[in-house]
Amino acid sequence: MEEFKTEANDKASAIKWAVIRSMRLAALVLAVSSVFCAHEARAAPATVKSAEALFLTARASHSVLEAEFLDVCKQKAQREELKTFCREQADVERQHASQYQTWFQNWFGGKTPKGKN
Repeated sequence: MEEFKTEANDKASAIKWAVIRSMRLAALVLAVSSVFCAHEARAAPATVKSAEALFLTARASHSVLEAEFLDVCKQKAQREELKTFCREQADVERQHASQYQTWFQNWFGGKTPKGKN
């Protein structure tokens, strides 16, 4: 019986690390896509051309995309542990996006470019 528990723990640990590696890869892909969002912001009006505005625009976009990716994970995952993880992380990303958008609105007025708010 003890052998079964150890094997189950090893499988759970392997799954956990596979999820972490997958999330890191997804974060890398989304970080690269944020570069394109920053490029998009550079083409925006002069009021958006500060480093802070570029950062907030890129991060808000990144967090929204990450939350959408996690929503897909939440819907398609078969394991409850992964569904829970994806749901919790999606909520965190939405909170981050909301914070970035609030700062952008307070400091620069209006929404982040291209309706990302």
